[in-house]
Amino acid sequence: MEGGQSTELSSPDIHIGTSGYSYPHWQGVFYPDQLPAKSYFEFYSQHFQTVEINYSFYRIPTLKQIESWYHKSPTVFLFSLKAPKLITHQHRLGQAGGVARAFIRLTKSLQEKLGVILFQLPPSLAVDLELLREFISDLPAGLKYAFEFRHPSWLIEPLFVLLQDYKIGFCIIDSPLFDCPHRLTADFAYYRFHGAKSWVDYLYSDEELRRFAIEMRQHLENHREVFAYFNNDVAGYAVRNAQRLQEFVTETAP
Repeated sequence: MEGGQSTELSSPDIHIGTSGYSYPHWQGVFYPDQLPAKSYFEFYSQHFQTVEINYSFYRIPTLKQIESWYHKSPTVFLFSLKAPKLITHQHRLGQAGGVARAFIRLTKSLQEKLGVILFQLPPSLAVDLELLREFISDLPAGLKYAFEFRHPSWLIEPLFVLLQDYKIGFCIIDSPLFDCPHRLTADFAYYRFHGAKSWVDYLYSDEELRRFAIEMRQHLENHREVFAYFNNDVAGYAVRNAQRLQEFVTETAP
């Protein structure tokens, strides 16, 4: 399969975008006023070279949809996908290996454009290291996986050791939930920006974004790839912050 045209990167190892792109309330803020919804992705991909797909959390995409994403995206583009809530919120990882493997087989159709598969656990799921070990030990090898933990009981040293043993990424979340440690457990870093002081309607300041940019450049110097997605979609804040962070990452480049 062949993708579309390539766009320029400040660094091939830093991937900055938004969590989702199909937001009608971005019309007139990011998308032109008269742009039809079917053209959102084409416009988005002219400004960003990665996106975190939220759709897959609510409904498992079809092979036809995934192949469409591949063909409609530029040559240099990465898709990170949220694993279906059927796995994380309904099965709560237990006996979900079959569904997970089926979903992962679909994502492989993205080929070189597949970024990270993110498993976002529900806030009600407290730490259970054996449950997590059983689940991740059954994941197909050779792909990038990350876990977002929303119950603070997970933030213990044995978790980080477990993730590191399996080369699974720890998702660094910036949100009002709790103070998330900036720990790396794989050869890549994965950031999700929900809003430092309020959920999804928070606009990050330049000072905050510069601090993250410096940290991300340090990861690159240590030969780690970086993925960063903004989920503060209210009023198009995610777009503004993602573009600004990209500028700061470029500024801090040696």
